[in-house]
Amino acid sequence: MAAPVVVNELLNFAVFNYKRLPKVTLTNILANFYHEDEMFCAKMLLCDVVNDVTSDEPIEGWAKLVNGKGAPINRKGVDGAHKRSLEADDVITMLAVLDVNDVNLPTYVSANLDRVPGVAMSTSIPAALTSPSSASIDSADSILASIGMISKTLEAVVNRLDNVECKLTSSGVNCASVTHSDIVTSDVMTTAGLDMSNASSTAPVARPAASVNSGMVITALHTHKPATSSNPFAVSGGMSWADKATALANDSHGMQPNPRFRVLGKGSSGVTGVKAVPRRPTCFVGRLDPSVTDECLEQMLKDNGILDVRCKKITPKNGKVYSTAAFRVSCGAAYESLFYDETLWPSGVELRDWVFYNNNGGQ
Repeated sequence: MAAPVVVNELLNFAVFNYKRLPKVTLTNILANFYHEDEMFCAKMLLCDVVNDVTSDEPIEGWAKLVNGKGAPINRKGVDGAHKRSLEADDVITMLAVLDVNDVNLPTYVSANLDRVPGVAMSTSIPAALTSPSSASIDSADSILASIGMISKTLEAVVNRLDNVECKLTSSGVNCASVTHSDIVTSDVMTTAGLDMSNASSTAPVARPAASVNSGMVITALHTHKPATSSNPFAVSGGMSWADKATALANDSHGMQPNPRFRVLGKGSSGVTGVKAVPRRPTCFVGRLDPSVTDECLEQMLKDNGILDVRCKKITPKNGKVYSTAAFRVSCGAAYESLFYDETLWPSGVELRDWVFYNNNGGQ
């Protein structure tokens, strides 16, 4: 049997949105839109539905919503708004109780669409669109100004890319093999004032095993040498943007600053009393076993012919502990060739020139 049709705009709206809107939202809409008499009439219609139920068992939770005669309770509020809020809450609570107890409701329809919140409120939309506020006009002007700034920024970026391409062409770099990301990265680093001439590090010197006498044994940890390429731009995919930027800086010789020029005297002065004090060859010696001591390392070098030698073990800062040991080692200038002989050092030891800095941080 088909459900009966009942004309009531409030119940038509409430039943349709009962499971679509939160209870607080739906209650506020009913309380702000409908009159208290319309909500009491809706409660009466729901009571009629309960009275038509043929089941002998009472509907659980319904008794607290009606009086002793089965009629809806007429709520008394402190003011009109409070009373409408209480009546709207009763309507939603009644619908919830009937829904939980699986009570079939009639089909509620609307005869006057002006008494349906969604239809009535939509009539104000065309008026709002035809008369834009000053805030909307200001927002549109702000968007247009932002678009203009973005256009100018893009034009500046395009001009900068063209300038970088001209620089690469003049320095002999094949621009066809350089991607846009290479150009942008190089241009950004150049603009920021970064010195890319020292971007790549020199691989440490690996020495073969040395014959050590006096029964002393000095062990060293092996080091890994990274693979290099003579032509960094010939490398296909797999390079990160940092690798590409480093390769670009190393290969674009026209963009690098001039290297430092230094003269080392090798002749003899004809003026009496003019003598030179040669710098002692000083190196950082790393990747040694932690058990190696200053005395042990000095004795090894003396046994190999380096007599004027000084060794000082480097102590880690802040109490840190490392799996290898490092030393600052120096010798007389007369033993320089022997000092840099890779066959003298144990296999795997790293030997690098010690870099001296002056008081203001320069080399």
